[in-house]
Amino acid sequence: MARFVELSRRAGYQCLIEVEVLSDHWWSQPPEQVAQAAAAALAAIPESTPIAG
Repeated sequence: MARFVELSRRAGYQCLIEVEVLSDHWWSQPPEQVAQAAAAALAAIPESTPIAG
């Protein structure tokens, strides 16, 4: 995800980024577990992901 955010910012996009993951695995999990996993993944991305040159 960090790389995706970096590429989006490099392209000049400065608004919110939304990603939808279509996965049978996640659809089969309890919603609370999915929300916790998503929150943890988002928290791991630095707020201002540096753009590598």
